[in-house]
Amino acid sequence: MTIHTLPILQVHQPHNNIYRVELDTSAHPDIQFFPGQYLEVILPDESRCPLSIASAPCSMHTNQWLELHIQHQFTSNLSNQLVHIIQSQPEITVDIAKGNCYLSHPPTHPLVFIAAGTGFAQVKSMIEHCLSFKHNQPLFLYWGVRKMCDFYLLDVPNRWAQQGKVEFHPVVSEDDISGVVQRAGLLVDAVIEDLSNFPEAHYYISGSPQMVYASLDRLTAEGVDESHVHSDVFDYAPR
Repeated sequence: MTIHTLPILQVHQPHNNIYRVELDTSAHPDIQFFPGQYLEVILPDESRCPLSIASAPCSMHTNQWLELHIQHQFTSNLSNQLVHIIQSQPEITVDIAKGNCYLSHPPTHPLVFIAAGTGFAQVKSMIEHCLSFKHNQPLFLYWGVRKMCDFYLLDVPNRWAQQGKVEFHPVVSEDDISGVVQRAGLLVDAVIEDLSNFPEAHYYISGSPQMVYASLDRLTAEGVDESHVHSDVFDYAPR
C-alpha cells in the first residue's frame, strides 16, 4: 500500500456532472503506475473511492501531475464526499496504484479500446502510453455515451484521429444523430459491426460490470478468444 497526499492543482468541469482534476506529484517522484491502473481516494471517514488514472506515466514524469475524471453520482454518499473535497480542499489522499488491467509495454498486436462514459479515463492513459512509445500497431477507440453532450473531452480523441494515430468511433445510444458522422445504438454493436477490421486484436473494456460482461459475451460469441479481452471488472466483480 502506497499512500500519498497530493495537492489539487486544477479542477475543470467540462460537463455538468463531470470533473477533470489535476493532482500535483512534484513532491513524490517515487510514484509509479502502469497505464490503465487506478488509484483509490481515501475519504475522511476512511472509505475509499476508486478512480482510473487518466494520464499516462510518461506525462506524470514530464509534467509532474496526475489526471482524474470524476463523475458526480448525486445519490452516492462516496461521490458526494469526493466532489466536496475537490471543490473545497487543497489536497486529497490517495492509495496508488491498483488494478491488473494495464499495459506494461506497447503490445505487438492491434488494440481495441471500448469505453463507456468516464471509462474513457482508463483508455486515455493506455492510448497516450502507446502514442508516446510510437506503438506501430493499429489503435481503435469506441467511446459510448447516452447523448452527444456526454462526450466531455471530445477534442482529445478527435485530435488523435485527425493526426492519423487512432481510429475513433463515437457511439451515441439515445440522441438523434441524423446528419452527424457518428454511430448510433449499443457500444458493443458498433464493435461487432467492425470486427473484421481488427483480426488478432486485444480488447480493453472499461465500463460497468453489466456492460463489460455483455461485451465479453458478444465478442466471444463472434469468435474472439476470451484471453484477448481485458477489464478490471473481471477482478472486482467476477461472475
